[in-house]
Amino acid sequence: MKRIILLFILLLFSVFFGLWLHQETGTLFILLKNKSIEMPLWFGVLAIFVGYFIVGIFLKILAHLFDLKASWLRLKKRLQEKHAELNTRRGLIKFNEGNWKQAENYVTKAITSPLADDEASLLNYLTAARAAQELGALERRDEYLRQAQNALPEAKIAIELTQSQLQILDEQWEQALATLNHLHSLAPHHTYVTKLLMKVYLELKDWSHLEQY
Repeated sequence: MKRIILLFILLLFSVFFGLWLHQETGTLFILLKNKSIEMPLWFGVLAIFVGYFIVGIFLKILAHLFDLKASWLRLKKRLQEKHAELNTRRGLIKFNEGNWKQAENYVTKAITSPLADDEASLLNYLTAARAAQELGALERRDEYLRQAQNALPEAKIAIELTQSQLQILDEQWEQALATLNHLHSLAPHHTYVTKLLMKVYLELKDWSHLEQY
């Protein structure tokens, strides 16, 4: 019913507007600097309505295009997130299969993704460090751990605990002791840190410090 009333009103308006245009014999002048444009008044009014209609269509097209661009950016972001997640999963699988080099390659690709969340980034850094350790690339191992510290300072304990474990595996007793002493200052009641400290003191035959535990 509302549509019928609206169409009827538009029809009446069109009829009255057409009669007005038919009777109106005025002239419209448009001055542009030193030039002037002359046209019938009805033509000028009609041009305004048509121009308004065209501008409206143009704005709708622009809005549609911008919406398409936003949709594409959202899709691109989602694809990048999926790709980063896939590289993380592949890296973990390869690591557990003992394919250290492939594992390192996959997780480092995931690390370079700007869309990886903090938990995934930490997992990737630590896996890359462990893979580098298995490959005997100790400098690369330490670089991954440094990058992890810079990127995720809130995960300091987890990162340094991994570092101390890797140093112990490589029998870097002095370095492990320094790392664990720092950890002990951050978390003096951490049971596992204490256990590793005791192990290092035992290997170093540092009986005086070992007696403290």
